[in-house]
Amino acid sequence: MKPRWHFSELRPGDKTREPTQGEFFATDAIRDPAEALIREALQNSLDAGLRNSAGQPTEMVTVRVMLATGSDALPAGAVSEYFVGSRPHYEAQRNGLRTPPTAAESCSYLVVEDFGTSGLIGDVRQWHDVPNSKNAFFYFFRAEGRTGKGEEDRGRWGVGKYVFPRSSRANSFFGLTIRRGDPTRLLMGQAVLKTHACGEKQYKPDGGFGDLDGELMLPISDSALLDRFCETFNLSRSDESGLSIVVPWVDPEITRDSLLQAVVRGYFYPILEGKLSVTIATPNDELQVDDGTLLDVIQSLGEETATELLPLIELADWACSRKPSDMLVLNSAPADRPNWSVPDIIPQAAIAPLQRQLECGERMALRVPLVVRANGKGNQDSYFDLFMVSEGDIRERTVFVREGIIISDLRPKRAHGIRSIVVVEHKSLATLLGDSENPAHTQWQKDSSNFRDKYPKLYGKAVIDFVTHCVSAIINILSSHQREEDANLLKDFFSLPAPPEIDGAKSRQKRKKKKGTDQPDPPDPPEPRMRRYRLEQVPGGFRICAGDPDADLPDILSVQTAYDVRRGNAFAKYNRADFDLKDHQFAIESQGLEITHRLGNELKAEVRDRDFNLTVTGFDEERDVCVNIQVKEMIDASEI
Repeated sequence: MKPRWHFSELRPGDKTREPTQGEFFATDAIRDPAEALIREALQNSLDAGLRNSAGQPTEMVTVRVMLATGSDALPAGAVSEYFVGSRPHYEAQRNGLRTPPTAAESCSYLVVEDFGTSGLIGDVRQWHDVPNSKNAFFYFFRAEGRTGKGEEDRGRWGVGKYVFPRSSRANSFFGLTIRRGDPTRLLMGQAVLKTHACGEKQYKPDGGFGDLDGELMLPISDSALLDRFCETFNLSRSDESGLSIVVPWVDPEITRDSLLQAVVRGYFYPILEGKLSVTIATPNDELQVDDGTLLDVIQSLGEETATELLPLIELADWACSRKPSDMLVLNSAPADRPNWSVPDIIPQAAIAPLQRQLECGERMALRVPLVVRANGKGNQDSYFDLFMVSEGDIRERTVFVREGIIISDLRPKRAHGIRSIVVVEHKSLATLLGDSENPAHTQWQKDSSNFRDKYPKLYGKAVIDFVTHCVSAIINILSSHQREEDANLLKDFFSLPAPPEIDGAKSRQKRKKKKGTDQPDPPDPPEPRMRRYRLEQVPGGFRICAGDPDADLPDILSVQTAYDVRRGNAFAKYNRADFDLKDHQFAIESQGLEITHRLGNELKAEVRDRDFNLTVTGFDEERDVCVNIQVKEMIDASEI
């Protein structure tokens, strides 16, 4: 029997399924279908890279992405033998296809091939999950929401492969693989529709292309058919191990330029490291993106893209060349709950040199140690690397790279004027953060189902915050050690009503002497009161700390905040929709005082120690913040 498409009939008792795995990649952090496809396809290829017995890569992973659209699309007759049996299902009502291809329509297509990889190894007859199995063939073609990937891999959820049908107007794709150590070529196809009806029969969503053996779909190994398939879809694989994916009737939003944009934006770091090379091709030309051509490729994408990316790429290129001996190693964070408020996390001897580098616009390379604690495992020493430079008035967010993948939807506290890259490569920490990621690998989620039970609750969340907010925290520490106080420090950021106790008398006018009278000159104004607290700016917020050493210690600090307004009183115009200090976006750190009230735009704290400080961050850094502080005295019941 010739290979054909098969869909299983729905039986009584079977659930009606509407697969939604593709929606995992419909996030605002992913620009378009090309970015979703490239992010997942290249991640899978890097995970499948050939390694030695110690788990280290033995060669560069190379990926070829070929797009054939418009006049390069294949005539319907040229692809008909690869879609036998599929047409009734593509044309069925309510099958999930928005614009299904017609029988006479030419076939545009996309090819993604990786080399220097192991291919889909494993028993092709395995049909159910086997604990501790490393059967990549099974997990790719026969498992849904499950993966055989381990801690050494970038993926976690087992849904990355759904970017391929999601990129096809027929929700279908083919996979041709050669496995390491086995020269046999194997081909299978898969379609992911919705439960649908063809005539009087109801069908399950999933369809397969191959040789049906009873109820088990097996891959095709017929050499003549595979030769035709490779020639038809312009595959370049000969006898190298790896995987070639063909996406028929490719989403028209996927273009050559969008593929290039996705490659340089999503994988510039492993490209610069020399771990990855990507070729974007059409049937008539090709463009290779590697560590030698990356800058030229970015320039070719236009002035806007070049202006945005080149400064970041230059910093990343410098970062890739740093050796461990080139980095300043910070002191390790507390093992129980890492945080930046502990003293001396930056060695005292390093403060002044770092301040000088910051002021001079010199690049900085820091290694940040911390301890990884996983449930059921002992403590493991780990670290991440941070590279940053002060570059004027830029307003860019930190770029986070976890094992080559850009985690694109993190929301760290901003550090104005700082360009920065955080790189997590050490396995223990990379595993923890990877476990917390959503399926699209755009966020670190503290309550992820892959994450919740693997790490101590408060500890795991603390690690995510510690890494996410590292840049603003370090700038905060360096700012707090300024040798001299800048009287204009807060001028552009805060609108600060002066507290009554230091407001001084209202402006006085000299009394005019009445004609013919002799009045004494007014007395000299009193000496200014010592400040009982100081207000300082920090990235994304403010800090209140102890004032003059001989000043009376305040009992209660009452703090009111609001975003500045063009007209009127900012505090009177505060709206709860602007912000609420009790929301999780605000980080409030305190020492030497106890917070007694935190709601809306108000915060109150009782001062317990002379060396008190209170830091509030999380405000929108694009807006000016007004802060009003009042000192209130504690009422002694014995005096009533």
